[in-house]
Amino acid sequence: NFARVHTFYPKKARGRGVDGRVLLRCRALRRDRVEDCSEIRENPSGLGFGRAALQAERVYRLQVHTKQGKRVYNEWVYFEATFNSRS
Repeated sequence: NFARVHTFYPKKARGRGVDGRVLLRCRALRRDRVEDCSEIRENPSGLGFGRAALQAERVYRLQVHTKQGKRVYNEWVYFEATFNSRS
């Protein structure tokens, strides 16, 4: 649930009303969970969005499918965590 990511919103960025995005690489697991996430890119940098996105790893829920519709498990996936100060 990406809405729960906002509980990890960096205080420095929230205080300034700054939004952020973080590209993550994670291993997709069963039960829609992920593990072993790493930060690929954060924007803007230096405000703590990357760290916050990594701390939120336990709340991410993803369903990854092949083009044929088959569920994918134990594979590396990329996704973007977004932080919106107006949410």
